[in-house]
Amino acid sequence: MVVNLASDEYYKVVRARVLGAPVVSPRFEDTDARGKRSIVSFFAKRARGEMAAWLVLNRVRRERDLADFDAAGYRFDPKTSTPAQPVFVRSFEDRPTAG
Repeated sequence: MVVNLASDEYYKVVRARVLGAPVVSPRFEDTDARGKRSIVSFFAKRARGEMAAWLVLNRVRRERDLADFDAAGYRFDPKTSTPAQPVFVRSFEDRPTAG
């Protein structure tokens, strides 16, 4: 498997079918104070970096093991995830505060 942790802009130049492996593109969502979920680019970028380090440190080799990622307050959401796009959600309370 190839875990795509690039931004959408960078990934557009990749020819996925040439890779010869399934591509998994994690999605990182934050929940606001009203409970609405969205991608906050600043936080998603940091989460992608956290996941990259986690993948290497834990020598993750199987797609199903991605669900174990829980850094920076993000948790796997099986209800909205697909095999090609696992979704990780962080609650408003788990977001970092300024200061």
